This record gives sequence, C-alpha cells and structure tokens, in this order.
Amino acid sequence: LGIFYKNKFKKTNLTTPDVITIHKELNFLKKNKVDNVCLEASSHGLHQNRLDSINFSAGVFTNFSQDHLDYHKNLKNYFKAKLYLFSSLLKKNSYAILDTDIPEYFTLNKICKKRKIKILSFGSSGNAIKIISHYFLGKKQIIKINFLNKIYNIKADLIGDFQIKNLFAAMLASYLSIKNSDKIINTLSKIRSATGRMQYVGNQKKSAVIVDYAHTPDALKKSLKTLAKQFNKKIDVVFGCGGDRDKGKRYKMGKIAEQFASKIYLTNDNPRSENPISIIKQIKKGCPRSKVILDRKIAIKSAIKNLKNDSILLIAGKGHESYQIVNNKKKYFSDQKVSKFFLK
Repeated sequence: LGIFYKNKFKKTNLTTPDVITIHKELNFLKKNKVDNVCLEASSHGLHQNRLDSINFSAGVFTNFSQDHLDYHKNLKNYFKAKLYLFSSLLKKNSYAILDTDIPEYFTLNKICKKRKIKILSFGSSGNAIKIISHYFLGKKQIIKINFLNKIYNIKADLIGDFQIKNLFAAMLASYLSIKNSDKIINTLSKIRSATGRMQYVGNQKKSAVIVDYAHTPDALKKSLKTLAKQFNKKIDVVFGCGGDRDKGKRYKMGKIAEQFASKIYLTNDNPRSENPISIIKQIKKGCPRSKVILDRKIAIKSAIKNLKNDSILLIAGKGHESYQIVNNKKKYFSDQKVSKFFLK
C-alpha cells in the first residue's frame, strides 16, 4: 500500500486514506508536477465520504463479489457503497470505464446514461476494446484486440485471464490522459503482476508456485479456475480465512476449494483475536478432505514438498502482505519469501 510516483514510493496504511490525508497527498503530487493520478476508491472510503470533494475525471468499475460484510452487513449495502462513485461523485461528461461482461454493467450503464457520464467499455460488447483472439503460452498470454478501431497484437506477461480485464481498464484510463493508443500498446511489454496478485514466485521442478491475494469466495474460485485453464494442470491450494471479519465466506471458500482444487492445505491467514482452530473448523465443513496445518510456514513447506509435476501450487489469501496477525500480535511474514526459501 502506498503512493507510487516518478519511480518513488511513499507508504500509506489504507487504500483510501482519510479526507485530509488524501488532499494533502494530492497537493504534494501536484507540487511534484504530477498531473494524472489514479487512486483506489475503497467501499469503506466511499461510504465514509472520504472522496466527496475530489473532482474525478473518470471512474473504473472492475467487479463485484462478497467482501467486507463485517462492515457493510449485506451485499446490497456493499454494492450501494461501490456505486456511490458513479451515482454521486462522477460529474456530467466525465468517464466511466466498464466491463460489459459483468452482471453489474446494466445497473452502471443506466446510472451513467441518466447522469450523462460517458462510457468507455471493454469486453465482448465493448465500445473501446474488444478481444479478437486470446490464448495462453506458459506464464504469458497472447491477445489480439481492437482498441479504438485499431488492431493490435499483445504479449502480456500476466497470469490469470481476469488480469487481462484489469489491463484493459488501465489502458482506457491511460488513454484519457495521453490520447495515444500506440504509446500505450508499446508500454504493455513492461507490465508485470502487482506484488501478491497472481505472482509467480518460482518452480518446483516443472510446477509453478503462485502467490495471490484471493481472500473472497469469488476471488478464490477465479484464481483456481484460471490457473487450471492457463497451465492445464491440477491446482493445489494453501489458504485460510481472516479472523474478526466476514464469517459467512468461510464455508463457501472451503466448498470452492473442495470443488476446484486437488490438494487442499488449510492454515492460518490473519486470525487476529479469534481462535484459529474455530476458523479452520468453519472452512473445513466445506472441504472435508483438506489437510489442516495451522502454522502457515509449515503448510507452505508441506505443499511445496508434495507438489507433483502435473500440478500448480496456489498460496492464497495474503498476497502482498508482509505480516501475520495472531492473537492480535503482528509479526513479519511473507508468503513469497517463505515459498522461495523452500524452493531452493
């Protein structure tokens, strides 16, 4: 988490900081001659009106699935918070960048038309980017697209088909800033996965080990399915669920692992103040054939040791995080560093 600008990095604690911090940082960026800013509008930040006084030129909606119900209480409230960017904050003649293939597109399209917000869309019915062809080549993806009525061939060094949708959204946001599609396409070869997002960390013989932040039912399902599709192999998974958060997703995530994973290792995520065994029991109801190893380091070690050539290992749930919270005590922990240690 933080602010990336001009090859520099400034750490922050929240994806969407408080209103004073946001304006302070935007002022800092302006003084450093940064004219275009892309920031994450979290559902908490939107609901708490942290972004109300910002004059947005565009908003991107990527997807919607169960998350943060410990705060929003139900999916209706969560969706309403997400929509606030489009229903209240974006002004007339600003832009909404949307995926035509998600169920929420119809609601977003209706809001944007009513409020005279211009739409740039991607997907099967996209008006700005359409996929002509797409296939996997190892850890890469080869895509042919129609981008604003020009045909381009792209080789993306990204794992996971859903990352291509994120790439398209980023391309359209970039286009609003520089209005040069050729320049954007020529930059794509430099794009890599963000830390902890479908991140390749190494190989155990012929089998890849991937770290991903997938910590919701939908994200876990998408990660397991896209890895099987891209590598044409079975998927082993190491995961848990956070404590003091949405308890309703635990059984669901277990059920998804049972359906889409080969070997399942249940372990601690960030149990926080909760009893780790209690969390694991709730997940295990959905995946009775799973193996329980509470110590995350040992779980990763075991999963790597037992990884076969016909399988891929997904270590899910913590992604970019460099800590673990157990008994409300924060200690250093990195899925990437632990994985690399046992891959030596």
